[in-house]
Amino acid sequence: DRTPTLIADDPGGTVRVQQLGASVMHLPRVKFKDGRQEAVSHLAVSMSREFSPHFYGAAMAGSAAAGSAGAYSFGLFGLGVQSSPLWGGLRVGAEWLVGAAGGGGVAVGGGAVTQAEAWAQWRLSERLRLRAGVGGFRTIRHQQQSTPLTHLSLSYAFGTVQR
Repeated sequence: DRTPTLIADDPGGTVRVQQLGASVMHLPRVKFKDGRQEAVSHLAVSMSREFSPHFYGAAMAGSAAAGSAGAYSFGLFGLGVQSSPLWGGLRVGAEWLVGAAGGGGVAVGGGAVTQAEAWAQWRLSERLRLRAGVGGFRTIRHQQQSTPLTHLSLSYAFGTVQR
């Protein structure tokens, strides 16, 4: 976790992992303002940064890609907790995100939304990570929207030095 140094050199800092990724999420029971309920799939970009070996910050932004939600988009940020690497580079964790969403006729009760997810992540190579998760998506106000979700993402991991 520490950067290597030569004798009498500045000890440097701690290397923290960051990840940039692309993901697809499937929400099977999205409610619309006109009373319909149907499945919607999202495409999103995501990023995360470790604060410590077990805690990280995350952000995600995306839009509807399948289903009749058209111009629906969202932006979320939050915190997560993760295990140390287990057998075969597997990690498990959970995260909670909050943010805003709207458009496409989706009922979002003013736009404030939240998402919670439990996940498992596999290290495919030195830099590539594959992550699968399950959780829930809901509106914060009015409890207008509540649906389970499944999430699959592929990300590129890299280290940065924190002094």
